[in-house]
Amino acid sequence: MTNLIQAWSTEGPKEKLQIRGFTLEELGEDQVEVQILACGICASDIDAINGKYGDLYRFPMIPGHEGVGKVVAIGKSVKGLRIGDRVGLGVYRNTCGTCRFCVSGRDNLCEKKEMMFAQNYGCFSNRVYLRPSLIMGKFKNQH
Repeated sequence: MTNLIQAWSTEGPKEKLQIRGFTLEELGEDQVEVQILACGICASDIDAINGKYGDLYRFPMIPGHEGVGKVVAIGKSVKGLRIGDRVGLGVYRNTCGTCRFCVSGRDNLCEKKEMMFAQNYGCFSNRVYLRPSLIMGKFKNQH
């Protein structure tokens, strides 16, 4: 699978969102690749696009953190997910995976957590990579 994604992004605060191409790094062995099927928009997305949070968010920015998608690739150490699973995504993309919070299933309290689009790119793209422990829900596949 190619590492090229298409995304709605903005180059700076208060600039319009435009579709652009971006290249992702290789999928990590502890990550899944999710094809985004839909994404909500939150007030925090709008505030970030408008530069309200200062240096917390980097530009160019691909906002979006309320995504729903389908797992299309799985890193070699990932367990509990299969290609084709439908999943819901939240505000976090990555954590350390080793602190007391991460190992007890409370990743949201990890001091090294990464927000979905603050340090990276969000769900206004056609695909994202993230650690499976941060998937907010898994849904029955509807055929």
